[in-house]
Amino acid sequence: MGLYNQRAKMSDTELKATTPSEYNQQQFEAGLYTPPMQYVARSWGGVAPVQRHYGLTSDGKAGPKTQAVLCALVAGITPIPWGRFGLENVYGKFDYTEGSNGRIIIDPAWVAANIATYKLFDGKQVQFNVHAGVEFTRLFSAACAASSYLPRSVQTYVPRHTMWDKNKPLSLHSWGIAVDFDPSKNTLGGTDGNGGPSLMRQHPAFVKVFTDAGWTWGGDWKMKDDMHFQRAYT
Repeated sequence: MGLYNQRAKMSDTELKATTPSEYNQQQFEAGLYTPPMQYVARSWGGVAPVQRHYGLTSDGKAGPKTQAVLCALVAGITPIPWGRFGLENVYGKFDYTEGSNGRIIIDPAWVAANIATYKLFDGKQVQFNVHAGVEFTRLFSAACAASSYLPRSVQTYVPRHTMWDKNKPLSLHSWGIAVDFDPSKNTLGGTDGNGGPSLMRQHPAFVKVFTDAGWTWGGDWKMKDDMHFQRAYT
């Protein structure tokens, strides 16, 4: 199980503590809020500033989600943010103008500073956010090896609204931290487009590599968007 799931899925200890310091002390005594995490928190000025930056409730208590963030910081990994506020803090906030058919035109200076091209092991080249691109290439290689599934289509950075509808929020593809694999074979509803299970459902080991690393899979959503993976909690 990956770094994020070890912490984020860990059940919270039954605590009677009412203050952040009491709570954190009990998490420390349980071996969950480790000295390296405490050191990182102190370097930020406390637990609450870390929580605010990554989109968590800033109550100062180092619970499972906060532990996941601190654990990632200790490991030198860009933590996965929660919510729109955390998303913009971690991956960048940009100005944009509306394009046609649900597309947007992002400030070129932001794109130059935050979006880069990465080469996958099979020769494909994709654009991804610089805070996630190296990790994506590594996970893609691992997922293909674990599952024997090599997606033919890998769609990443696309500046647009969700569902190409200008009345909907911006898609996470606009930040370059989302990917759609083989849309025609991993359709909405969890099918392969012909009534059978999607390729992702036929190759669960592929999904597991990404979700163990903390990425969100759209196939776990109520709408079952099997093609979609994102490096953010929303």
